[in-house]
Amino acid sequence: MQLRAIILLLATSLGAAALPPWVAMQAPPASGAADVTGESALYYFDANANDSSGNGYNLTLTGSPSFVTSLNGSTANGALAITSTSQYAAQTTAATIVNPASSDFTISGWFKPTDLTSGASERTIYWKIDSTNEVQLIFDSQGGTTAVITLVVDYTGETAQMGEYTTGTVTTGNTYHICACWSHTSHAITAIYFNGVAQTLNAINGYSTSSSAANQLYVGTRQDLYTHYLGVIDDLRIYPFVLTSTQVSNLYTLGAKQ
Repeated sequence: MQLRAIILLLATSLGAAALPPWVAMQAPPASGAADVTGESALYYFDANANDSSGNGYNLTLTGSPSFVTSLNGSTANGALAITSTSQYAAQTTAATIVNPASSDFTISGWFKPTDLTSGASERTIYWKIDSTNEVQLIFDSQGGTTAVITLVVDYTGETAQMGEYTTGTVTTGNTYHICACWSHTSHAITAIYFNGVAQTLNAINGYSTSSSAANQLYVGTRQDLYTHYLGVIDDLRIYPFVLTSTQVSNLYTLGAKQ
């Protein structure tokens, strides 16, 4: 049984007040917000980069990124810290996960950027399905001190990228929950949520693709190591469906799980 299932069972049967402090910290909050399961890939970054979804998409660390206190403050070594452009995590053998040409998806995660000025576009999450299908979640600063959240999708059957960016901005040193949704049936980016709130979206394209390499997932950069994200990442999830606004709100209310 997964840790979160055990915690839910204990919290329900005993009550959070009866639990040991280390468990009570991770029990569901008083709001009653429900967790959202069914991930294709799930990374708690609890002192490792293993996939907790059960699908085996474990990441390999390069450049020795470190594990730091989780972004909800509850777990030592519970989040991934990328502090240099030589550091990232990757799965390069079988990371198909979801294909935007044939499947909906949602990317959800907690982020605390520490540097937005070292490059034009900081790739936080990137996966490559084949030569014509790829996804990029980007903190786009264009070298400035603030960044917008951009989701870029290249997929079969389209002559141009689908790209949307938020009007809300992020700054260094602050923690954000980001959720980005794609519908393959409508061939559209349906929403980008910023701390639980759906943002006004603006169309954009012109982002470069990286290579024809297939089945690769990168966290903190992309396949050609072109630009990098610097900061902390926690509770990263990839779902094979579009989350509802209520589900996104629940994830934000729950905070970084571990």
